[in-house]
Amino acid sequence: MTKESISILLIEDSSEYADLVQLWLAQSSGTDFTLNWADSLESGLRRLREGGIHVVLLDLGLPDSSGYETFEKTLEAASTIPIIVWSSLDSESLALRTIQGGAQDYLVKSTCTAEALFRAVRYAVVRHETSSRATGQAAQSQGRVLGIIGAKGGVGATSVACKLALELRRQTAETTVLLDLDLDSGIAGFLLNLESRYTILDAVKNLHRLDANCWDTLVAKDRGGLHIAPSPSLHGLDALDPDGLRVVLNFVRTIYRWTVLDLGRLSKLSLSLLDKEDEICLITSTAVPSLFEVKRIITSLTSTGFDLGRLKLIVNHLTPRSELSTSELNRLFGVAVYGDLPNATADFQDAYGVFRLPHDGSAFHKGMTSLARKLAGLPESKPTGPLSRITSLWRGGSAENHALTTGEALRG
Repeated sequence: MTKESISILLIEDSSEYADLVQLWLAQSSGTDFTLNWADSLESGLRRLREGGIHVVLLDLGLPDSSGYETFEKTLEAASTIPIIVWSSLDSESLALRTIQGGAQDYLVKSTCTAEALFRAVRYAVVRHETSSRATGQAAQSQGRVLGIIGAKGGVGATSVACKLALELRRQTAETTVLLDLDLDSGIAGFLLNLESRYTILDAVKNLHRLDANCWDTLVAKDRGGLHIAPSPSLHGLDALDPDGLRVVLNFVRTIYRWTVLDLGRLSKLSLSLLDKEDEICLITSTAVPSLFEVKRIITSLTSTGFDLGRLKLIVNHLTPRSELSTSELNRLFGVAVYGDLPNATADFQDAYGVFRLPHDGSAFHKGMTSLARKLAGLPESKPTGPLSRITSLWRGGSAENHALTTGEALRG
């Protein structure tokens, strides 16, 4: 977008005010303004989802919503678009509250002029672009989001997500969180032997007060320092608001160096989050049905415009090795195999029988340590001798065997 072309969405139920804004914008000689008008919050949010809007001019008194709640709902849907409150209410407290909540400006209809509107819109665009660049630079240097998707059920995607989060925390010693977004299953909590009063759904329901302190009460922690936001295990009875979840991800990225998302299978929800993830790790076994699904998923991702350079294909050998070599798999998918995990079927059978992940020192653990270090840009770890292993056990052993409940983490 250039400064000479700005598309405005006016959410305003009065046709007279809509005509006035259109008249004012037509008077501009230095900027090409395009006005989109919606006479209710519902129609305004629908227009936002269509894209192409640079600024929202929002009336707080609408037929289907009023007051600060109107701003909150719009902000959730337009988290990447500057909002200017355009209100008939000359309320200093309400103006201050919306500005503190993220509004770029607050204009009172009765005192607004064409010049004041031009200035507010132009300044809002410039401030937002500057803020977005700064936020993007901070996110790039501070927070990295990895999405884990299974080609199909039974390929070990959740085990990979859990172990990857644990090993990123352990190998890098940097802040790490695991978000279980496989909403119906809750398998991550099972594998980590985790009990928690709260889930990722509670974070979405508390967007209006989500800050570091609130988040700290919602996540569970293990003794290795990994934070976990479990799945609500909805079993198809409810749904998670994708827009609300996007707000949560924006927030989480500012406080963690590593965020691992267990996304389950490819779905509308996981597709809606593609732009929030730095890389997608697609987990497959070498069974023919899994390989077939990988081909379909790559086609689906490509159709959305997804950059396949962000796709990491991980082969988890849960079955005897395929006759296809790595180079043949690369040619088959058009995407290079990024990680090749060893056959650890026996490790999984032993671990699941006692409700945990495969133990440290297992073939799966060694493969995941290597994968975590590769993703983090660290050199391959050197084998440790008996003394090093004894020291490691003395210092606390494996992180996954020491999961705490949220209540314990909060000391009661």
